[in-house]
Amino acid sequence: MAAMSACSGDGDSSSAPPRSATPTTAAPVVVNTITATVASDAVRLGEDAGVDIASELRGALERVDGLLRIAAPVAVSVVVDPDAAIPEVGVGGFTNPASGAVLISLSREAPVPVRESVTVWLRQTVAHELNHSKRILDGPGYGTTLGEAIVTEGLADNFSIVAYPETPPIPWTNALQPDELDRLSAVAHASAGALRTREMHRQWFFGADDLPRWAGYTIGATWVRDFLTAHPEVDATAATLLTANEINEQ
Repeated sequence: MAAMSACSGDGDSSSAPPRSATPTTAAPVVVNTITATVASDAVRLGEDAGVDIASELRGALERVDGLLRIAAPVAVSVVVDPDAAIPEVGVGGFTNPASGAVLISLSREAPVPVRESVTVWLRQTVAHELNHSKRILDGPGYGTTLGEAIVTEGLADNFSIVAYPETPPIPWTNALQPDELDRLSAVAHASAGALRTREMHRQWFFGADDLPRWAGYTIGATWVRDFLTAHPEVDATAATLLTANEINEQ
């Protein structure tokens, strides 16, 4: 979310992740340049639901890195932190826009079973957040403007669907009615060059004032989907390294 699947962080390089990882009991999961740790409370959360979180995480990392091939070292931490998880799915993500490090937060308080959070939405979140890591470490970066942030989030959500096409409809990419999407997309285009502040990010992605919750995610997913449709020779992985201007200059 830097971005949830909808990311729970705000993508601001001056912001800290929601919390630091607690000591781990599971051995680190290492896949190529990615080293992931699972906090002890996350291990227990999975055990209570009959799921081996470390195994699920390894499978997701292998599948996602098989597509992205991240060149630089990436740290991934999985913790339990309900305040940082998306309430609807029980998982939230934050990618540090400076280092590409990923923090994934789980919750046992979501309306979906923990098993679904782990076997469906954890995977989607891994794909979304590591797409951010790839863009940050090997590409143009998360972005300092509103337009760049919207494109970056849209790239991550479209990539997560390619990585896991069986994922149910993603709530934050379908948050606007067509008329509202058209109206707010025009506003976002007009404001695309504005320097992205923490408050602006919060408004566009999590809702404030006259902007509905998740507007930026839905707009970004639409922009990138339109680009990929218009350019079938570019897949979602290759698009990860394109600039926001290249995505929007269709």
